[in-house]
Amino acid sequence: MGSDIWFGDVVRAIGMLVPRSDREREMIYRLLGFDVSAPVNEGSPGHTPMPDPAAARDMRLASSPEAQFDAGHETSAAPVSLVPLLEPIAQRRVIDRIWNVQPLPEATAAHLDSELPHEPLLAPRSAAAMVEASVARQAEEGPPDVDAVVDAFARGLPVQHVRREPRSTMRFGVQVLVDIGQGMAPFARDQVELVEQISSLVGRERTSVQYFADAPLRGAGLGPGWTWGPYTPPDPGTCVVILSDLGISGPALFHHRSTVRDWAQLTELVGQRSCETVAFIPYPRSRCPHSLLSRMSVITWDRNTTVGAVFAARVRR
Repeated sequence: MGSDIWFGDVVRAIGMLVPRSDREREMIYRLLGFDVSAPVNEGSPGHTPMPDPAAARDMRLASSPEAQFDAGHETSAAPVSLVPLLEPIAQRRVIDRIWNVQPLPEATAAHLDSELPHEPLLAPRSAAAMVEASVARQAEEGPPDVDAVVDAFARGLPVQHVRREPRSTMRFGVQVLVDIGQGMAPFARDQVELVEQISSLVGRERTSVQYFADAPLRGAGLGPGWTWGPYTPPDPGTCVVILSDLGISGPALFHHRSTVRDWAQLTELVGQRSCETVAFIPYPRSRCPHSLLSRMSVITWDRNTTVGAVFAARVRR
């Protein structure tokens, strides 16, 4: 008997086809995979009587949906004596599998109530290097440029100013503008962590923090929103770091969403004081308006960002 054929299929086939001879009934048995070639004496315990046409017709009527409905949706089982009882030919012992891995501990109330650990957007191993690459600026504070002095002497030119080799420095300080609008609500913990990293790297005395909603020129300050006032740019040379989405996210019909004009006015204002603008956005650079990429250094705030990508973003300004 096949693995997908049951002895009930034999009863159902006989009831539907109603064979008129023992040969037809034997063909049904064989087509369904039952071997009836072994001779069996009538009256013996293993004898399987062939149902006559009338009994098969009654069986078909009894198995009809109408008869089952009248019987209270109960399907009567087919008599086992219609088919030979198969005997098992082999037995296989169930092998107990031993797992070498310890099972996970059961979840308790402490697991369900505890807060998940925070995973920062920047890779922890390179976060400090990326922050330094984003806020440092080039200044002529290295050793004298001897090659330039020798070249001037060789040309017979007066040396009025001794140039120095450029060096990265953070002595000018950093002003951090933190966007607490609706679009940045999912990244509040990341903003707090990045502000702390900038303060630890640059120095708290050289780091100033101001909060705003959607656009800094609409009001900014250090305390609650009702204490904010007009935005004031930092001292000349200070790096302005913006932690915002630049109006990319937020509700679709949010009328306070910042625009390209808002950020263009900000970069123009800080640029008048020789300040560079760096924006950390939690979205790919491709989603940032192209006109802003030439006004500020836009850095993707994500785990995939590398130090090289930060330097590349600063070069594209």
